[in-house]
Amino acid sequence: AARRWGGGGVAVRAFNPGLITSTGLFRAARRDNFLSAALFSFVATSVARFSQPVEVGGARLAYLATAPEEEVPPGSYLSAPAATSAAATVADGFGPAAVSREAQDKELAARLWERSSAVVGLGVGV
Repeated sequence: AARRWGGGGVAVRAFNPGLITSTGLFRAARRDNFLSAALFSFVATSVARFSQPVEVGGARLAYLATAPEEEVPPGSYLSAPAATSAAATVADGFGPAAVSREAQDKELAARLWERSSAVVGLGVGV
């Protein structure tokens, strides 16, 4: 989206909210194997402490949506410095991070965009 609309007044930013096992995003794991998912969630949250509460993920999203462009430029990808970090602002350490090789592949991104546009009925070239 940043490549397609970045110059048109649309500020596109992406982030890693962290592992949040207490939301509906973890529901498939709970449905498929409740005991293992519950044990994993307990260990991730209470023992190893690398799972974040939903409030941290929400704070990161709110920050990303409201941060000034000088602090978080369009096209940015932000992540916490470590899985155990509750940082939610650049000042706290929630900052620019490297993206995967696949995320940097412009040809793959174009194919994903075209396919996604077709699936949701937007047509080609949107």
